[in-house]
Amino acid sequence: METRGRRSIEFGAAWFIGGLLVAVVTFGQARGDGVYFVVWVPMFYGVHRIVSGFQLVRKSRELS
Repeated sequence: METRGRRSIEFGAAWFIGGLLVAVVTFGQARGDGVYFVVWVPMFYGVHRIVSGFQLVRKSRELS
């Protein structure tokens, strides 16, 4: 269970960082009045996976 939790944390961090990178890169390319994207869904999904991963790790440690 702890391994699943750690993988969930890593996977969530990857999703969050990926969404953040898309937002930063498109904002940098917008230069003033241009259009940029803030990709909320991957970032929210990443946060969800990180939180659920920490819960799994905590539960695993409580059981042992």
